[in-house]
Amino acid sequence: MRRIIYAAIMIALGATLLSAQSNNDGFIRTKDGFEFELKAAINFIGGAAPMDIPQEVRSIDSYNPTFGGSFEGVATKWFGDSYGVPEWGISAGLKLENRGMKTQVTTKSFHTSVTMDNAGVEGYWTGEVVMEYSSNLLSLPLQAHYRFNRNWKVRGGLYLGYQIDGKFSGMVQNGYLRDGTPVGEKLIMEQPSLYDFSSNMQRWQWGGVLGFSWRAYRHFHINADLNWGFSQVFKRNFTAINYAMYPIYLQAGFGYQF
Repeated sequence: MRRIIYAAIMIALGATLLSAQSNNDGFIRTKDGFEFELKAAINFIGGAAPMDIPQEVRSIDSYNPTFGGSFEGVATKWFGDSYGVPEWGISAGLKLENRGMKTQVTTKSFHTSVTMDNAGVEGYWTGEVVMEYSSNLLSLPLQAHYRFNRNWKVRGGLYLGYQIDGKFSGMVQNGYLRDGTPVGEKLIMEQPSLYDFSSNMQRWQWGGVLGFSWRAYRHFHINADLNWGFSQVFKRNFTAINYAMYPIYLQAGFGYQF
C-alpha cells in the first residue's frame, strides 16, 4: 500500500512540474463553477495518541512517524461568479491514506496484555513499551472552502473513513508485570514479550480536517492539512489499554488542478 501511494505521489509530482511552467491568472473552472484537483501529501508528524499524556507514561524515549502519505481526488463547487475575490465553496473527495508511527516509552503500572510462554497475560507493566501502528484508510472528506483572494484559501470539514487494513503491535522489555492488579504477583520479564492488538482496531472512523492552500501556478497548489480523528483507534470494548487513542496527523503536499 505504501508503494502504491508513493508511486502515485511521484506521478502527480511529475505532471505538476510539467504544467507549472505556464503561470497565468485564469482559474480552471467549469461554467457551473466546479474545480477538479488531484492531491498528494506526506504525513510528516503525528500518530495514534491520547488527548493527554497518561500518568502511567513516565517518558517518551523515541518517536518516528514512519513514511505515510495520501492520494486524493477532489471536486469543489464555488458559489457566485467573483472568480478570485472572497467566495465560498464546498467540496467532496475520495482519499487513500497510509498512517504510521513507531514509538518507545517508559511506563509505570501501565495496564496491558502481553504473551508469556505462548499464553496471554493481562496486568500492569513497569518498564519499556515499544508501539508500532499503521493504518490504510479509504475516506470521504466533505469540506467548506473560503477563498481570500486569487491565491489563498482555507477549508475545514469532516471525513468518514474505512480502515482497509491496520496493525497495532509491539513488545514490552526491561521491566516486570504485576499479574491482574497493580499489587498482583510480580512477573520478571527476562526476554521481550510481544503483543498484537490489530484485531481490536476500529474499522469505521471519522474526524475533522482543517487546512489551507496556496496557488503557486495556474495548475499547481501547495496544501497543508491537519487531520484529527474523533473516533478511537480501538473498539469501545477493548480493555488491554485503559485510555483512548486517536489518529492525529499533520500533512503537507501539492495539488494538480485540471
